[in-house]
Amino acid sequence: DQLGIRAVVVEIEEARVSQLDLHGHSADIPALVADARQPEILKLAGLTHRCCLGVIALTNDDDANLAIAICARLLAPALPALCRAETAETATNMASFGTRHIINPFDKFGRYLALALNAPAAYHLLEWLTGVPGTLVVPHRDPPRGHWLLCGYGRFGKAMVSALEQEGVLVTI
Repeated sequence: DQLGIRAVVVEIEEARVSQLDLHGHSADIPALVADARQPEILKLAGLTHRCCLGVIALTNDDDANLAIAICARLLAPALPALCRAETAETATNMASFGTRHIINPFDKFGRYLALALNAPAAYHLLEWLTGVPGTLVVPHRDPPRGHWLLCGYGRFGKAMVSALEQEGVLVTI
């Protein structure tokens, strides 16, 4: 929205679609209450339209994101796809279909936290360089150094421990 790029939202939950109007976007966002895993739905949303710039699959379901990535590759092979994958298996599968941008949100957050701990200036530079153009850079409070206590060891916790230990941070689970 801030970049002036138009989007179409495909969301399976109607309640989430009804919340779109509450976010104060600069333009109306067309939305479909539908299953984005279906190729016909992606076509209806505009995936094969000449003005489509790409597809972003960020559901909380790896199987759905994989299906969207595959459909996008088959229907519009020249378009970039940015997809969320929480498991290495899903990421590998997406990559095998030519998905160009695969993001594991847990790993990404862990790496960013580790960078903020060990090289705060580099982290702030990264935020500035990858932020939305025109966004003001505000001073941040750096995360505390030292021993960390991690409560919870699910997918997110494991990614956090891995990132912190790679940076030499002492972690107790």
